[in-house]
Amino acid sequence: MKQSKRVSALYEKRRKQVHHLLHTMSRAVINTAIAHGVITIVFGDLTGIREAKNFGVKTNQRFHKWPFRKVTELIRYKAALVGIAVVSVTEEYTSQTCSVCKEMPSKVNARKANRKHRGLYVCKDCGTVMNADINGAINISKKYLVTFCERSQDRPVVDLGRPWMYRFNGSRFVA
Repeated sequence: MKQSKRVSALYEKRRKQVHHLLHTMSRAVINTAIAHGVITIVFGDLTGIREAKNFGVKTNQRFHKWPFRKVTELIRYKAALVGIAVVSVTEEYTSQTCSVCKEMPSKVNARKANRKHRGLYVCKDCGTVMNADINGAINISKKYLVTFCERSQDRPVVDLGRPWMYRFNGSRFVA
């Protein structure tokens, strides 16, 4: 079935808006990294995140539109232009393991029940209550540090202490 010119124009407008949004967001990430003297950005490896997932028709459509790879590619190339390294680390068990009382995220340390719902992590062992995304990010940084410390022990490493929420005001992201 052929689309009308109007429908095609609307799809093209949406594509351009998403393209602009992704470029603006990735530039904001790089500018923040530069401002804080970051030399390495660590990403959770999202390869295969969509496989074997079924959240229902509408949610599947939204979930499968998320441009994970595009975001990481944009940040990688913009980081390379300013000399910032970008590393991917597996996310296995990072959101199910307590970053406070457990040494490393692993299948042995993981408890699905600790992840109460989106945004809330409560550890049954030590009682820690925190944002689930921050818990996962700290665990991803722990996984990276294992390999980093084997290579170099003379550089300070800092991970995100609190979540930063950026809002898009139509032309740029603001904190």
